Amino acid sequence: MAREHSPPLAKDRPDIVYVAIETPLGFPRRESAIRLGIPVVGGFHTNFYEYLQKYGAGWVGEKVWRYQKWFHERLNQTLVPSPDARDKLTAAGFTKVSILGRGVDISLFDPSRRSESLRREFGAVGNSPVAIVVGRVSGEKNINLAIRAFTRMQQFCPEIKCVVVGDGPILAKLKRENPNVKFPGYKTGEELATYYASADIMLFPSETETFGNVLIEGMASGLATLSYDYAAAAWHGENEKNLLKVTKGDEDAFLQAAEKLLDPERRARLAKGARLTAEKLSWPGIVAELETIFREVMNERTK
Repeated sequence: MAREHSPPLAKDRPDIVYVAIETPLGFPRRESAIRLGIPVVGGFHTNFYEYLQKYGAGWVGEKVWRYQKWFHERLNQTLVPSPDARDKLTAAGFTKVSILGRGVDISLFDPSRRSESLRREFGAVGNSPVAIVVGRVSGEKNINLAIRAFTRMQQFCPEIKCVVVGDGPILAKLKRENPNVKFPGYKTGEELATYYASADIMLFPSETETFGNVLIEGMASGLATLSYDYAAAAWHGENEKNLLKVTKGDEDAFLQAAEKLLDPERRARLAKGARLTAEKLSWPGIVAELETIFREVMNERTK
C-alpha cells in the first residue's frame, strides 16, 4: 500500500469518516476507520455493473458488483442519490441504504445566462430552437439516441440546432458521423452554465445513472427536458409539468416525445416548471440532511 500523505486517522481522529468511492483511494480509509472503531458512511455513486454491461464486459461487471456489495456491507450506512438507486441496491441484498439527494447551484445555472452570441455560434437564427446534450461522450451515456432524436426533430423543424457538450472516447467518431452537430468539448463553471442557458431543449437519454446531475442543472437553466423515467427524473420530474419522461429503455417513446418539444408553448411551460423545481433543490438543505445522517450514525454507535 502506498504511504499516506494525509494525517493518519489515529492521530487526528474524526468523529465519522465518509468514503466517497470504493476504489483503492477509498479502501484503505475504510479499513483504517473500521480498525479504529470510527463509524463509516459511504456513497454509492456509480453503477459499474451497468456501465460494464454496455461495454460488453458483463462478467467483469459481476465481479465489480460483488466487490461493491462486500465493500458497502461493512459500512455503517451507504448513501445513494435517488429512490431508484436505493431500490436497486436493496433488491440486490444491500442492507444499510439511505437516500441523500443532490442539489444544484441555482445562482450558477440560471436562464439569465442566455447568450445570443453563443447561440449564433451554434448556428441558431432568431428564436430557432437549440437542443443540448451534456455529459461524458461515451457509449454508456446513450448519446447516439439523442442524436437520432435530434435528426428526427430536424425533419419537422429544419432550423433546429444540436450541441453535444462533453468529452469522451467516442467523441471523434461522433464528430465524423454527425457534421451537422456541434461538439464544443468539455465545459465547466460559468461557461458550462452559459451553454445550458443558451439552449432551449435538453435531451438526456442515459440509462445508467444513479442520479443524473446534468438533469437538474438543465432544469435550473430553464430547459425543456426529455429523460427516461428513473433516477432524478423519477424523483423530481412530473411529466408534462416540468419535463417530459418516458419508460426507461423505450427508444421509440423517447423519439416520439422529442417531437413534442418542438412546440414553443409546451417548451415554455416545461421550462417554467423546471426552474421552479430546481429552486427547491438548494445545496444548504442537502448539507443539513447529511449532517443529520452523520449524527444518527454516531448516536447509533454509542447505544
